[in-house]
This record gives sequence, C-alpha cells and structure tokens, in this order.
Amino acid sequence: MKKPRSDSRLKTLPEGEQSSLAEYLTSHGLSDTREWLLSRGVKTSVAALSEFNAWYSLRRRLERRGTVVETLLEGLKDRQPELSAEQVFEIGQSLFAALAIEEQDVGTWFKTQKLSLERRGLSQEERRIVLLEKRASQAEQAQAVVASDLTPDQQRARLKEIFGLA
Repeated sequence: MKKPRSDSRLKTLPEGEQSSLAEYLTSHGLSDTREWLLSRGVKTSVAALSEFNAWYSLRRRLERRGTVVETLLEGLKDRQPELSAEQVFEIGQSLFAALAIEEQDVGTWFKTQKLSLERRGLSQEERRIVLLEKRASQAEQAQAVVASDLTPDQQRARLKEIFGLA
C-alpha cells in the first residue's frame, strides 16, 4: 500500500486520531462524522470521509493478513528448519495470495502474483549471470591453454576438461 499524499488531511492524522475516526465512523453516518470532525477543527468532505474509511479498512485488513502470514511462517520455520529462505518466502506468498482470494481482494492477489513473477525473473537473471561468468572463466582458461607450450594432444585434453567434455 502506497504512502498517503501529504495533502490528505484524514490519512495524515496521527494514528490514534485515525483509529478514533474509524471507530466513530462505524456507528455514525458520513454527515454526522463530518460534523463531529468539524467540531474538532478538522474540515473535510463526505467524499473524503468515505474514501478514508475504505482506505483505513483496507490498511487494517492488510496488517492483519500480514501478521497472520508472519505467524504461520514462524511456526513453519520452527517445525521445518530445513526449509530454505526461498521456500519459506514462496509459502508465504501462497498464503498471502490465498487470503486475498478468500477476501476477494483482486488488487492484492494481483500484486502477490506480480511479485512472484518478478522474483522468478530475478532468479533466472541471477542464473544467467552465473552461467556467463562461468563461460568467461572457461574462455580465459582456454586462452591460457592455447597460449601454453602444451602439445596439441595435451591442449585438446585440457580444453575438454575445461568445457566439461572429458
């Protein structure tokens, strides 16, 4: 969830005031809440209150969801310490996506899928770099063999070793 705009009066209120506002909204209408805020010196619109209410609810749901996933992952790491960090991350992504689907939160589900694809892309890029570094090392070793005073048969044998053909 991105950071609220600095000119958003309600979203930049201190956390305690946001919590009080959200609680007040649960038992009062938007117009009543607007009047209540005005009596406290905060001028806003009904539309801004409605948008704040949706934003605040989503933020709280995401925090709860994150806490649930963290708790489950900690328990999983305790029970199966042999799992790699990558495996734990993938399980966490799956849990987070499942929670998003359960709550019919398409935006969050889409973001978890996008993040998973980006991680796979980074992993593939890392593997590609490792292979390129290996090839560069092999090329340097091969150049040294060709420039050496080994016999042609010895050079062929050594090149096969370098390139894994032996």
